Amino acid sequence: MQCPLVLDSCSSMTTAAFFGDSKLLEGNSKGCYRNDQCFNGSLNYGSVRTTFSTSCCNTDNCNTRTPAAVVNNFTNGRQCFSCVTTNNCSLKLPCLGNEDRCVTASVDVAGQTLTSKGCVTSNVCSGFFAAQLESTAVDLYCCEGNLCNSAWRAGHSVLLLFWTLLSVLLLQ
Repeated sequence: MQCPLVLDSCSSMTTAAFFGDSKLLEGNSKGCYRNDQCFNGSLNYGSVRTTFSTSCCNTDNCNTRTPAAVVNNFTNGRQCFSCVTTNNCSLKLPCLGNEDRCVTASVDVAGQTLTSKGCVTSNVCSGFFAAQLESTAVDLYCCEGNLCNSAWRAGHSVLLLFWTLLSVLLLQ
């Protein structure tokens, strides 16, 4: 396909969703992207984690390679508060790989604010990815430093699954 001038890179992105150590799904998308859409990172709520691996290039039809899904499960010494399977957001989550920020994501569903907390890579907090989430009414707040996403109680029910699936769908 011919890329519009504002999309200056060819890209191939692999998105994977994990529940614990098990991969739930993996998908790949190829197309014309802006440079700020080219990143590797993850969004981790504890039992649910979504990873993004992007390969970008700047010549015609160069995006034939499909990048492997990011699976780095090694703790990096950082911690964030997490909402996992209860409405108790005081659980401490060890961050993995290059997750260097804490995140709080909220969305209003039928008059109720649903909140999830966890670890995230900084490039998920800004640029194209954050703009896509905010356009779907997800309020995304990222902070730097251990446990900076304070531990107040918030219900999240289906948001955990919804947010992971939404992030996978947005990037395909």
